[in-house]
Amino acid sequence: MNRSILVMLVAGCQGWSSAIDHTRGTGMTRCFAGDNPYVAECTVTLEAPGPIAVVLTAKGAPTRTFESTDLSAEHTIAAWGLRADTEYEWSAAGESGHVTTGETPFTLQSAEISVSGTLTGIDAVMVYLSCGYFAVIDGEGEIIGAVPALAYDGYIDGMRWSQADRSFLAASDARMMGEDSRMVEVHVSGSELLRLETTDLDLSALTHDLDRWGPYTYLLGIDDQGAEGFEVWEDTTWRGTYLLERDFVLHDSWLNGLSVSDDGQVILSERTNNAIISVDGDPDSPAFLTVNWHAAGVNGSGLSAPDYAPSGGNLYRSQHHASLHGDDLWVFDNDSRGESRALRMSMDGTTGEISETGSWDLGQKCDNQGGAFPVDGGTLTTCANSADVYLFLEDSVAPAWHLNATCGDQSFHRSTRAYPVLVE
Repeated sequence: MNRSILVMLVAGCQGWSSAIDHTRGTGMTRCFAGDNPYVAECTVTLEAPGPIAVVLTAKGAPTRTFESTDLSAEHTIAAWGLRADTEYEWSAAGESGHVTTGETPFTLQSAEISVSGTLTGIDAVMVYLSCGYFAVIDGEGEIIGAVPALAYDGYIDGMRWSQADRSFLAASDARMMGEDSRMVEVHVSGSELLRLETTDLDLSALTHDLDRWGPYTYLLGIDDQGAEGFEVWEDTTWRGTYLLERDFVLHDSWLNGLSVSDDGQVILSERTNNAIISVDGDPDSPAFLTVNWHAAGVNGSGLSAPDYAPSGGNLYRSQHHASLHGDDLWVFDNDSRGESRALRMSMDGTTGEISETGSWDLGQKCDNQGGAFPVDGGTLTTCANSADVYLFLEDSVAPAWHLNATCGDQSFHRSTRAYPVLVE
């Protein structure tokens, strides 16, 4: 699959502004409404090869700028993050014009979206709406991107936003409906990038979560004997499978979260034993699919012989969405304090202690799912039960921004978490 024909060539490289400012077109620059109402397709023909920038502006809407750094005379850019039913003025290579985006899909017109406060550090969030769409919603509560959620309907399925690929990923666990699991990835333009069916998969069913790291896709699931783990794919090529029972004696377990760190560690959340586990997820590593460490959320319980544990009491319990960002370990702590919270922790390699370095209380109990992400200057956190999304500033106990987005109150058909989105 040639992903480059669908993924925009964008960059924030310094030192090219002069070249962009002085490059001229040949009267062949065009922007037209794409099949997706939140995207405009722009083509630019230059007199000589060089980088270009396309700028789109509209009254009352954020200005969007997209750069192509390809040293070519022909450029094609998918300008995304636009509002539907809106006239934009575009400018590129010394030329300008107008384009009007398409109408909001009929099903999405039933979306009920409320916001308060100011969103900072990111442009928008990606959520699932129970009318069957993944939606990107900006700080003002406007939908600026959406595609049908082909393999997701909430609760036990997996969803993810890939910033690098500008794509929505979903994994379906359809066993209760007598259907097969599948994984689907769709670009913001609506073009399908990747699909894996049960006949392709190594595991017999997919559950709860998935992630992307570089060219690799990581799928949480179970095998036909009920053993839990994840499998790794490079596009449509299987690279390996890890099962938790290889390294731990399990009387009961429930893997409910998977994320991949910047250095390729697969971070697993295991709810029943209040455990977080790190596995080497780099197929090029000699330690591929071996455990790096595991941490306990409750001192004196959990999986045997944890590498990290709190010095006393409960640090996190029945958690979801564990992730590693630099040296900080993050988790959505569902149940250690009565009310749920986003939790940031440090791990001391000398003492083996795991300790809290920051927490943000949601003021409500979230029994099912939830998310906690670091963003520039703060924390993005989600309660899946209520479809509430909050952005907290670093040193604040009250949220700076709140979003609630649904298509009506449908039990277990809500976004498991909100993902931070940058329009670039």
